[in-house]
Amino acid sequence: MPYARNGFLFLLIATLTGCASPRTEPVMTSVGAPSASTASASSRERPTAHFGMDRTILENSELRALNHQMLWIGRVPLLQGGQLAHVKVLGDLVVSVDPHRRVVSANSLRDGSLRWQTRIGTPGQALYEPIRETIRYRVREVTEDQQNEVTRDISESLVFVNSETQLFALDADTGRVARIDELPHRVLHGPTHAGNRAIFGSMTGMVFAHDLITGATLWRIALREQLRTPPAPIYFAGDAGAVYVVDMSGQYKLLRVGDPPRGDSRILWEGRFFGPVTTGVFEFDDKLIVASHDTKLYALNRALGEEAWAVNTGRRLVEDPVRVGDTIYLPIGADQWWVLDGEDGRVLWRGMLAGPPVGTFEGFLVLKRDGFLSLHDINTGRYVEDFPIRDVNKFIRLDDDRVLVASPEGRLILIRSTR
Repeated sequence: MPYARNGFLFLLIATLTGCASPRTEPVMTSVGAPSASTASASSRERPTAHFGMDRTILENSELRALNHQMLWIGRVPLLQGGQLAHVKVLGDLVVSVDPHRRVVSANSLRDGSLRWQTRIGTPGQALYEPIRETIRYRVREVTEDQQNEVTRDISESLVFVNSETQLFALDADTGRVARIDELPHRVLHGPTHAGNRAIFGSMTGMVFAHDLITGATLWRIALREQLRTPPAPIYFAGDAGAVYVVDMSGQYKLLRVGDPPRGDSRILWEGRFFGPVTTGVFEFDDKLIVASHDTKLYALNRALGEEAWAVNTGRRLVEDPVRVGDTIYLPIGADQWWVLDGEDGRVLWRGMLAGPPVGTFEGFLVLKRDGFLSLHDINTGRYVEDFPIRDVNKFIRLDDDRVLVASPEGRLILIRSTR
């Protein structure tokens, strides 16, 4: 395949095949000066990605020819045996979590430099995905002469990371632990963020809303059994006004996040599948897509909860379906995939795929499998070509033609299309 035609893919491959930097102990300080490996891209004459110990695979001149630009290469120092499992862009920070070594790190989105690292939590309890919220509140204080009382408005930008039993609030500028809240129920996932509230589903079947300002529990709704999949935010007019929750018995509910009008229920609609749900749930236009152990992939009308369509695969669905454009890729086991039209559930084709889709590129379907990115015909799934890469955690597409690429070894790379 022509090299120039596949510029973007080659760029991803080149940046991901960079050799891992030697692991060092993270510096658990507030705001650290950037090291040589995390220095601003603007301070370098030309950022490069390396293959092996000394061979340069792409330089800026080549990237310009391919209509792409490498903005920076950053690094997250890891403890021995550590790996990045959760990486999110939160405002001006790239926040990453090593869940088992219990280290939270923040790199600058502007230049990749390491801003801070903080170790939190209790041994034996993993950490989950971070969120960020600016909280505002008012305090009353007595003046130094004890004669008057004054009111001050406080604004704090905080990064929140939870373990199974606690929620940690970290100062977004320094990484300092500002507060630790005890969660009322044990959880096995990160929060669903809805304004100043974090919504959790618990091992006891309880769904609860946690106030990020006060640390209080605002409301609770009980389901029959434990929740293995996080509450899915449902957006109305741009805000997460509701969450969809489903438990291991197949019972599901759509819950208001905020306080319901007087006399109205927090439950907007509810129902039950004929088997447990352990996979992720996502929105597809005006529908919710849910895969159940009862062998069916469901599309529920978001407003009413009614079934828009359902497809029976004949197999328990235990892996996450993937949306790519207007198409849903459904894994049904042993590398078998069904590919469906997301609008009406029609099966477009069935076949073998070696890994989950991560996107499309110039009419090709791009799959990620161990050690490779794989190109396939988007209409038939027919294999076209493989490209070797190192393992990758995330491809995070930002709003302005930028893509953040993260590896488990702590490498962060930001690239941008110049087309």
